[in-house]
Amino acid sequence: MADVVVALDAGGTKLLGGLVTEAGEILARDQRPTPRADGRCDPGFVALQGLAASLVEQAAELGHQVRGVGLGVAEYVSGDQLTSAEVFDWDRQPAEILAALVDGPVSVETDVRSAAIAETVGRAPQQGCLLYISWGTGLSSTVVIDGRCHEGRRGEALALGEWPVHPDVDRSWTGNLEQFASGHGMGARFASATGQPATGADVAAAAAAGDPAAEGVLASAARALAAALASLVQVLDPDLVVLGGGIGVNGGRLPDLVAEAMPTWLHRPDPPRVERSTAGADAGLLGAAVVGWQKLRR
Repeated sequence: MADVVVALDAGGTKLLGGLVTEAGEILARDQRPTPRADGRCDPGFVALQGLAASLVEQAAELGHQVRGVGLGVAEYVSGDQLTSAEVFDWDRQPAEILAALVDGPVSVETDVRSAAIAETVGRAPQQGCLLYISWGTGLSSTVVIDGRCHEGRRGEALALGEWPVHPDVDRSWTGNLEQFASGHGMGARFASATGQPATGADVAAAAAAGDPAAEGVLASAARALAAALASLVQVLDPDLVVLGGGIGVNGGRLPDLVAEAMPTWLHRPDPPRVERSTAGADAGLLGAAVVGWQKLRR
């Protein structure tokens, strides 16, 4: 028997949950697709609540003691409260919904900050400045300074996806960087060029098969992200840049294309390294667990 938190990573593509010890051992896990209705995700957080309830039941069956809940969610968060509804269709705060399932505190954080927190665990040294990019269905970022994420006054210091696309990449583009370079954005651009519905994974598969339109979408996305990262590096001068999220972890050549394009935009004698996530696909889950355990230690 072990003490665990229910860790939840809620994104636009999947809901991932697990029972995680204070040492970071995942004792059980469950993954489900994020349901959509009219373009919005998981109305009322019904699926998220069901996932959490299932994990609480698993904990009881396995003899584990649930101490609390840690949630990383793809929305703006301040003080355990969601302050946006850009991805999920909610009318009650998830902290309120999940508190009914456990006898313990519920901690809520943005998914990108949760993943970035996990990324600092095990890195040596943990001090310094780390720029973390969550590159998947959407696109966001956070800065970790001396082991703590900079949240900003309203908890909104993560909106890399709202940046414009550098005109030298595409002068005709009028949308933002997320609409251009995220998984959803690349799928939409490829669909516009071919007339066929597509996801980011479809674009990657088509590019691997030699489709020139798909190759162009991927290459331009990498250049656009590299240009944005170069601007952030010029302002922040971080020790390390980490590419996480679904594309950062499983994006094939895309993360390498970003790293290769950075020198085009950033003229520095000693630029920071650009690395893929070491926490991998479990970064959001492990970070949510850290957030949950941190509240229990207070």
